[in-house]
Amino acid sequence: MKTADAMEVLSALAPAEGPQTPELGTRGDVAFLRLASGTAPLRWAVVSTPGDRWFSLEVDGGFSLDYFEEGTSDEDGRAILTRYVDYALQYVAGNAVHSRRGSLGIPELELVTERESVRLRRSLWAQIRTLAGFEQRRH
Repeated sequence: MKTADAMEVLSALAPAEGPQTPELGTRGDVAFLRLASGTAPLRWAVVSTPGDRWFSLEVDGGFSLDYFEEGTSDEDGRAILTRYVDYALQYVAGNAVHSRRGSLGIPELELVTERESVRLRRSLWAQIRTLAGFEQRRH
């Protein structure tokens, strides 16, 4: 799958109606779908990929879910994008459960769809920024 193919898949998966605002685009060779909440404008999620090798879901607060694999088939790429857009829709709708893991209490988000649940981890950089007081805690 190439960037144009990924863009086509994301375009087909973008919600045509609802409380979220979709934005499709490319940056370099990376296709993305950004969803923002119509009722909570600071809540957003971005699904992005160059079409193979890696797929990413990022949400506000520094949480992400990433998939890396050389030679991802087109079929697998479509399935990953479908799952990630489902997760993004759940997050933007406000259906994330915040929790903490480990002895350091590192924040994570759990998203549940009709098919499965997944945990998004907070990036180390976002965690350091919070601990250093550079951004407000959102939990």
